[in-house]
Amino acid sequence: MCRSLYAFVILSYFMLFQSQIGHSQVKTKSDSLIQIIQSKENDTTRINAMIALTSENKAYARQSFVDSAYRLSLKKNYYNGIARLLNTYGVLKWQKGDLDSAYYYFSKSLQLSEKRHLGFIAFRAANNLGILHLNRSNNDSAEHYLTLAFKLYKPEYDQKNFAKLNIDLGNFYISVSKFSKAHQHFLAAKSIYEKLQVSTNIITAYISLGILHYNLTDFEKCVANYYKVLSISTRWKIPPFFLATTYNNLGLAHMNLKRDLLLADYYFKKSIRIAEENNIPRIKMGAEVNAAIIHYERGDFRKTIQLNKDIMDRYNDQLNDLQRSALLINTGLAYNKLGEYQKALEPMQEGIVLATQVKTYEFVSKAYRSKYITDSIQGNYREALVNYKKHIQFRDSVANAEVIRTIHEQEVSFALQKKENELLLANSREELAQKTISTQKTFIYFIVALTVLLLGLILLGGAFYIKLKRLNHQLFLNQQKLETSQELIKQKNTELEKTNQTKDRFFSILAHDLRMPFSSLLGFLDLLTDDYDSMDDGRKKLIISSLRKTSYNTYELLENLLDWSKSQRGQIESVNEKTQVHSSVESILKLLDSKIINKQLLVENQIPAGLSAWADKKLLENIVLNLLNNAIKFTPKTGSIKIWGIENDGYCEICIQDSGIGIPSDKLKEIFSVENNFKRKGTAGESGTGLGLALCTEFVQMLHGKIWASSIENKGSSFYFSIPAYKNQKNGG
Repeated sequence: MCRSLYAFVILSYFMLFQSQIGHSQVKTKSDSLIQIIQSKENDTTRINAMIALTSENKAYARQSFVDSAYRLSLKKNYYNGIARLLNTYGVLKWQKGDLDSAYYYFSKSLQLSEKRHLGFIAFRAANNLGILHLNRSNNDSAEHYLTLAFKLYKPEYDQKNFAKLNIDLGNFYISVSKFSKAHQHFLAAKSIYEKLQVSTNIITAYISLGILHYNLTDFEKCVANYYKVLSISTRWKIPPFFLATTYNNLGLAHMNLKRDLLLADYYFKKSIRIAEENNIPRIKMGAEVNAAIIHYERGDFRKTIQLNKDIMDRYNDQLNDLQRSALLINTGLAYNKLGEYQKALEPMQEGIVLATQVKTYEFVSKAYRSKYITDSIQGNYREALVNYKKHIQFRDSVANAEVIRTIHEQEVSFALQKKENELLLANSREELAQKTISTQKTFIYFIVALTVLLLGLILLGGAFYIKLKRLNHQLFLNQQKLETSQELIKQKNTELEKTNQTKDRFFSILAHDLRMPFSSLLGFLDLLTDDYDSMDDGRKKLIISSLRKTSYNTYELLENLLDWSKSQRGQIESVNEKTQVHSSVESILKLLDSKIINKQLLVENQIPAGLSAWADKKLLENIVLNLLNNAIKFTPKTGSIKIWGIENDGYCEICIQDSGIGIPSDKLKEIFSVENNFKRKGTAGESGTGLGLALCTEFVQMLHGKIWASSIENKGSSFYFSIPAYKNQKNGG
């Protein structure tokens, strides 16, 4: 339900961006244009200056001024000016909400431009027609005109306009769930804007990418793009419209993708405050609609009804069918939750009609589900059956759309992987070409040297036979050296490739796993900074507790990252000594005591007191720490964990066995690899670093041991590792 409301934010953004183009230039440029208009320059120069002034200075973007420029263009048969001014009329009508007139003027501008071969003006008119149809949800027409604009664009036109078109095309493809194409256009726009170094334009690219990843349900990438907008706002002054939009979108991401209602509510209120202070009513209305949903999600149904009615009263003329249907159905759902079934009927039915018209089937499905539950409670079983069938019908439509969305997610992932593979292939080809050239040069040099040598032999005869023999021998030695050098280079290349893979994995983990906790930390710190004085102690304690938990998780991630990085660079040395396994396990259990108590787990250390290993104590305890952490994380409350060990054929064999959720059989073989991407939340929502088992593997190998696991889904897992026993080392020594 909430995701569909997000479309409102996108559509508002289209319109406002179009209306704001060109209004941020310095006053001196306007003054110079006015001087040209007042001079005795030829009429076409004056007309061009008048048209430019309507874009540069908002005070001149009015009907009377445009009329005078248009009349002068008609008088002089200046088709370039006529076409440009028709487009300007369209923008003015659009800003006043007269979309039919805007469509008329944009169409006239496009027709005249194509007839007179005015390429750039045709490009702008087609772009505006595409956005106009997109705002009206006419997807076929929107695609036609935006694609036409793309074809009309030429490299000599202003690059900023081309980047803007890519943003518009990306937003169109989001509206029809073609996320892979949307991603390509957004990246193209971002690349252009970054070269031009205009902060406002760069922000539009980041907001668009945030919207894309929101639709792909990728919380981390979605929030990362919005935080880039906030980061830019600390360095440059950006229009408040973008800040209000960003905070509203952050609220939606936290509400719908992370279910963090506390931060979502904070971001919605911040968006409302910025929109109110800067007179941006459409964004304020959207954020208020979203904030009202928070109260429903919290179970405050009476407050939900009150807020929904207030919004519908205050914004009666501005609400579109999508927002109105959401508010009406949400009001009906709230009445049903309160048991006031008769009051729910009218808003629910009206909302269903509107939601069906705009094809928001998720709303309709929820409404019919609520109706059949209500009818069942009241004993209206015939009506309940009818409503249940309708609920299933619309639920299936939503499910089909979800399947399509999932397919498009895979398309985006595939497209990104394809680009990476193409880059690797291009690099490999370039390296091969360089090696081929080098080999050819070496061969040519050899032929030349050999030819000179043969000529010398013919001229000098047998007197130089011994010298030739020595030369051949030296050549053989050089060849051997060359082969040895090539083998060494090959070995170094292999090591370098491995190092690069390690580096890439390291940065990948940093970018992926640190993004989530830091987004939460930043959000909660913003909330404390802005609202500290107005919060009660209970809410402050809740936020501080969340900050503490996130900080501990982040610290654990950094510890594992640093340990793994050191092991990859050979900076960890194993200093083996006699190590009592039982006491080492006990020290780790004390360290994890609070986690064990919180989940009410039964943990038994069954390792014999006399079992000794020949090992580095720190490495052994690190292995046990990571394996026990995993066991605790994936074992539900009141579950059990056993640690046992035996001496077997000169090795200490240690096992950590849990009654947790287990591991799928197809993933079991991959879990010890650093390349493994299989990660999931613990039974209490604990996050994972993805490095624990890879780190265990590294440390076990350093101790000259081995590690393996067995698991049955929903029954538990057993992790084993074996390292040399102390007695074996003593006898061997």
